[in-house]
Amino acid sequence: MGYSKSSKAILRVKDYLDEMVEKNERLEWELEDNVGIAFKIRQAMAQASTRVNQGDETYAEYARLKSKYLIRTMFGKVIAEPRDVTDVVKAQQTANHMRLSGLGTSLEIVGAAIQHKADEMYFPDAYTNQASEVYPWAQKNGYYIVVGEGMTLTKNDPGELAWKP
Repeated sequence: MGYSKSSKAILRVKDYLDEMVEKNERLEWELEDNVGIAFKIRQAMAQASTRVNQGDETYAEYARLKSKYLIRTMFGKVIAEPRDVTDVVKAQQTANHMRLSGLGTSLEIVGAAIQHKADEMYFPDAYTNQASEVYPWAQKNGYYIVVGEGMTLTKNDPGELAWKP
């Protein structure tokens, strides 16, 4: 099935497109027809690009969304994920060491640790006061916490550097 060549393709999902233009973060919409809506959003972004290439600047902000967001579906949701990794969780993995930027809450830290299971994970955006919330989980799962500029979860005993409540 090909994409529509009508500007109505853009108007059908204008609310979603406007939200994507407005924000620079991961967006999720729970929808029954998640696959259909995701297709329509992709179709609208393609149509906006076509119109801009033909000299119509009316939809220029929507045309830029194609390079700004990746649209995908998962479990009854449409997810718009920023392509620019500096605005989202940025994982730089070297061997079994990870740097996870953009994660600051205790829940995000524990969730990332569960997901990645790396021997060492550094969270530069975490605060010292969150160590007490992460500690019970870390202790149960064999991690030590090192607090400094950010927080590090490590499987290797850091000795005196290990944070304890």
